[in-house]
Amino acid sequence: MEAMDLVPGSIGTTAVLAACTANAPAGIGTTGVTTAVAATSIFEVPNFHQLLENFEVVVSALKAEEGTMKTTDGDLRAEMADMKTINSNLGAEIADMKTTISNLKAEVITMETTDANLGVEMADMKSANSNLGAEIEELKAANETQKYEIQILKADLHQARLDVLAKHTKDIGICRGRIVAPACATYFETSKSMAVVS
Repeated sequence: MEAMDLVPGSIGTTAVLAACTANAPAGIGTTGVTTAVAATSIFEVPNFHQLLENFEVVVSALKAEEGTMKTTDGDLRAEMADMKTINSNLGAEIADMKTTISNLKAEVITMETTDANLGVEMADMKSANSNLGAEIEELKAANETQKYEIQILKADLHQARLDVLAKHTKDIGICRGRIVAPACATYFETSKSMAVVS
C-alpha cells in the first residue's frame, strides 16, 4: 500500500497543504495558513493530528524509499565498478589474444618459409642423389675395368714368372727333379710356389 493511500478523503500527495488551508479557521486563506496556525492554538485546526500522522507516514515512506534508492545506487555503483574491472580485464585479454594471433600469423609465415626452404633443399638432395647415382655407376664401370686390368696384369705376371723359370731351367739344368740353381730357389720362395720339372 502506498503511503499516500493513508491520507483521508481525497487528499493526495500534492493536496496536503491545500487540506490545511481548507480546514483553517474562517477568514484564513491559502497564504494565511501559517499565520492562522500561529494566531490560534495548533490543536484547534480540524484534522491536524491526522494530517500530521499522514505527513509522518509519507515522510517515513519517502525516507525508506530514499534509503532503498541509496542502497540500490550503491549496488549499481559497485556493479558498475565490477563491470569496469571486467571490461578492463577483457580489454587486456583481447590485447593478449591479438598478440597471440599476431604471433601465430608470424609463426605460420615462418613455417611456410621453412617449408619452402625444405622443398628447395629436398630438390637439391634429389639432384645430388641423382648425381651420386650416376657417379656410382661410373665408379662401378671403372671398378670393372680395373678388375679386368688386374686380371691382365696377373696373367702377364704369371707369364713373366714362367718365362723366368723356363730361362733358368734351360740354362742350369735339373738334377733328379730338383732345382739346384740359387736363383731359381730364390724365385720360388718369393713367389710362394714350387715348380718341379721331372
